[in-house]
Amino acid sequence: MNTRYLRGVLTGCAIALISTQTAATSIAGSSTGLASFDQLVTFGNNLYSADTAITNQFSASGVTFSGGLFYDASGSPAYANMFQSRLKNYSGGSCSTGECQTFSIFFSNPVSDAVFAAVTQASSSTFSAYLNNALVETFSAATGTTANNVYGFTGIVFDEIRIDPATTSNSAMLLDSVEYVSAVPVPAAVWLFGSGLLGLAGIARKKTV
Repeated sequence: MNTRYLRGVLTGCAIALISTQTAATSIAGSSTGLASFDQLVTFGNNLYSADTAITNQFSASGVTFSGGLFYDASGSPAYANMFQSRLKNYSGGSCSTGECQTFSIFFSNPVSDAVFAAVTQASSSTFSAYLNNALVETFSAATGTTANNVYGFTGIVFDEIRIDPATTSNSAMLLDSVEYVSAVPVPAAVWLFGSGLLGLAGIARKKTV
């Protein structure tokens, strides 16, 4: 096996891996979630009483939440991509002082793709992906829809999504169906792949000696 050829293959694969990880796509209102995922987080059916504050109750599924989210046990009215109980950014029947503000979904480990279903009273919202508290990607989209209500990011590495419903007289939001794909660190992936190819090159060289 030609060593120069193997080096070329290794370089090409490294570039391909890096390109795959950096091709960011914003999901700004889709009718469906990810084609495949490592984890789907839904919020059960009456697991908690209505208006229970939700922070780390779903950490076993790899997600936690900032303050300002509450359990919507009723699951009513029903919306596309939302199943049974879900989360909301207000307690009681509607937004009140200090509620309906920016909140975050935190991932226990970095992810490369993550989406969720959201429906808001406000006409639009801003979604921002962060890694170690540094902004990676952001976009704004219409969120008043009840059909194309899946939002998120793919092709980047991040560990937090901040959601900011537009400020109106009522910025209430419902959230459900968090899907995500765990990120594979690019340097590690390249190193392992490269080690394998270099090993093959070493074997090939021994055979030709």
